[in-house]
This record gives sequence, C-alpha cells and structure tokens, in this order.
Amino acid sequence: MTTLPWIICILLILALIALHFLHQRRFHKTTEGLKKTFQEQLSASEAAIGRINRELTTQFQNLLEGIPDGLLVLDKDQRLEFVNTPAINLLRLPSNPIGLRLLEAVRWSELMTLIENLTPDQPANTMELPSPSSSQGWFKVFAALINPEGPFPKKYIVTIRDITETRLTEQHQREFVANISHELRTPVSHIKGWAETLLANLGNISRETEQRFLESILRNAIRLELIINDLLVLSALESGTIPIKRECVDLQALLHQVTDEFQKRATEKGITITCSLPRVCIWGDPLRIEQVLSNLIDNAIKYGRPNGHIQIGASIKGTIAEVFVADDGPGIPPEALERIFEKFYRVDASRSRATGGTGLGLAIVKQIIQAHGGKVWAESILGKGTTFRFTLPAVSNPR
Repeated sequence: MTTLPWIICILLILALIALHFLHQRRFHKTTEGLKKTFQEQLSASEAAIGRINRELTTQFQNLLEGIPDGLLVLDKDQRLEFVNTPAINLLRLPSNPIGLRLLEAVRWSELMTLIENLTPDQPANTMELPSPSSSQGWFKVFAALINPEGPFPKKYIVTIRDITETRLTEQHQREFVANISHELRTPVSHIKGWAETLLANLGNISRETEQRFLESILRNAIRLELIINDLLVLSALESGTIPIKRECVDLQALLHQVTDEFQKRATEKGITITCSLPRVCIWGDPLRIEQVLSNLIDNAIKYGRPNGHIQIGASIKGTIAEVFVADDGPGIPPEALERIFEKFYRVDASRSRATGGTGLGLAIVKQIIQAHGGKVWAESILGKGTTFRFTLPAVSNPR
C-alpha cells in the first residue's frame, strides 16, 4: 500500500505537465492569430497613411502650382528640390529642372548673390531684381534660409513675382507728372513774365506794345485752359464718370460736318481732304465720335506735308465699322507707334509744341473708342505718312 501514493503523485504530476503543454499550445495558437491580425491591421494602416500622405502631397503641390508667383525650393547645395510651373515659365527653366544646381538652371547672378548673403542672423530678404531673360522685365524676389542651425537639413525657399507691369505703370506715372508739370509751367511762365513786364512798365510802354503783351497773356491763358479741360475730360473718361449716350449716328453726315470745320485750315496749308465711305450708322455717342474725328483730322493737318492730301474712309465688316484717317506726312518711327496714345507723349516734342495742341488728343481718342467697345491703332511708313484706324459697332438696319 505504500507505493500507491507515489503512483498517484506521479500521475498528478504527469497530468499537470500535459495540461501545461496543452495550454501552452493553445496560447501559442492564440498569439499567432493575434499577431497575424495585428500585422494585417498594421499593413492596412500603413496603406491608409500612405494614401493620405500621397493625397495631401498632391493637394499641396496643386496648391503651389495654382499660385501665380514662382516658387523654388533648394537644398543646402542649392540644388532644386521643387519648382512650380509659374517659376519655370517666368525664368524659362528646363521642363524638368529638379536636381539641377540653381546656377545650372538659370544664369541669374543677382539671385545667387541674394541667396548667398542669407545668414542665420538675417535668414530672409526681399529685393526687386531685373529679369534674367528679358531686358524689360522686373521681378520682386523673396528668399529665405530654412533650418540654418536646426536638426533638419538646411534649405532655401525663393518666391518670384513679376512686377514688370507695376514698374511700367510707375514709370508712366512719373513721366506723366513730369510732362504735365512742363506743359502747365510753360503757359504759366509766359503769363507771369508778360504780367510782370506790364506791371514794371506801367505808363512807359506804347499802346501797341501793351496790346501785344496782353494778347500773349490771353493766348497762353487759353492754352492753359485747353490743357486743363482736356485733363478733366481724360480723367472723367478713364474713371467712367462721363456717360456714353448711345444712339444711331449717321457717320457720313457727321464726317462731312467735321471736315467742313477744318476746311479753312486745310486750304491755308494747301491740303486736300477726300472722304470716301459708305452710308453707315454707328451705335454710339455723336459728341464723342465727333471729338475722335476732330482730333484725328486736326493731327493730320498739323503733321501732314504742305500741299498734301488727307484721305478719310470706312469699311463695314459684319457688325463692325472700321474708319481710317490717313495723311502723307513724315510718318512715325516704329518704336513710337505703341506709345503715341499715351498722355503727353510726343514723337517730336519741339515740332509738336510748335504746332500747338495739348498732347492729350490721342489719349482722349483711345479712351472714347474703348468706352464704345472698339479698338484704335496707327500704321505708318517713315517718309510716306500715317494712318489712324478705329473700330465702332455698326447698326445693320438703321431706321
């Protein structure tokens, strides 16, 4: 009987060992299942994160592509890591400049100097720089040094904005102020000079001399009034405060009316005016269209050669009437054709002032034609004359 407890003990131990191995096997299977499930979930999460990251990257790149300014991102060696399309177009870079050094992609010493002068103490700077690809172009450039001393790689960010039009506008404004100052100063100086002479010599000059002085004062006062009136008209046209009263205008009748007013001046210079145009009605403001014709014919007489010829005509192209006024004067140089509609611009300043006028006539013509939805331009051959053309809406079935 003494061996029975030992046998029972051994059997219990064996049972416990068997139970342990059975439990361990079940635990191992459960662990493997959990591990497989976790790996599947981890893979799905990584795929979702990758997809979200790609979508965000795409959205961010689309955002950077959509801005009008050029954008460059460079590494510490000034190699291009990112370039948006506006930057490629503005700087005329290769179609795929990624990986190129900035100096290899574009020859722009001013930008290189701007970037190289960035330091941790002055990590950003803005400058206006001339375009590397256009003699007339100007860019506003912002450059910044990112992570100059941080744990992340050092980078440069550059933004480029085309300010060519802004600078041209500023230049034209400066020229306008200078021109208007000169135009106003001349008659004012004459009036002041003659008035001072009269006051200094009261009772000591003849009636004839006094009358000559007063006539000069009156003449310059009239010129001053013309300049101011033209400035007011031009300003009102540019701001749209002058209403355009549209009605059916008989162009042929209006033209004959205007040419009759200039006939005396043309005859005195020996100039013949010929009108040849179909009977057509223009949809516009008769007073403003008359002003356009008057300014163009006035110019043609001023600059046409003595004993010359002025031809005025029109043609109809669908619902558009194209009118022209041509002279056989000295012509206009090609480089001046694009500027002749600017305020106070003169091809030959000394000759223009000698013939009179305010220097605003063609600028007023342009504003009136544009207010009617038309276009105006000039064609010229040096030594053979100039033709001014403008378009206006025509009335197909006038009543």
